[in-house]
Amino acid sequence: MKQAVTYGRKGLGTVIVAMLGENTRNFSTYPGLFEDVIAVGAIEKNSRGQLERHLYSPSHLNLSVVAPGSNIYTTYSGNGYISNFGGPTAATAFVSGVAALVISNTPTATVNVVRDKREKSAQKIRTDIYNYGTHPSKPNGTWSGDLGYGMVDAERAASAYG
Repeated sequence: MKQAVTYGRKGLGTVIVAMLGENTRNFSTYPGLFEDVIAVGAIEKNSRGQLERHLYSPSHLNLSVVAPGSNIYTTYSGNGYISNFGGPTAATAFVSGVAALVISNTPTATVNVVRDKREKSAQKIRTDIYNYGTHPSKPNGTWSGDLGYGMVDAERAASAYG
């Protein structure tokens, strides 16, 4: 995986996005634990309509950003659709899409530039209950173990190159 991240896209690096874990708040899994992977968590709305960390989204030092992870419409086997797809698995698709937008706007962006733009442009959510602060291994702004740099923002990330 290290070679793909380093040498993919003719030396610009391959962006690998993976969920950090699923089915428990206290268990993180590979490939989301690899240093070179952009680890994703999920958020959902609580009963009061406020965003919060998804029930199955773990906290971890590798967490980069979060994305919507509940009541996602998607295709289902048998040519059908479901409306309740969720968790970090669903959130990972959003973050991968944002990476693709950044690369399509700036094809020469390295894997580190793609990561930096996504993290720096993330929206801080629920600062009333989640603590964002500085961390020596997190150079792209304030960070939370529960939500990473915050909720991915496609428009801001795609236009943040420069």
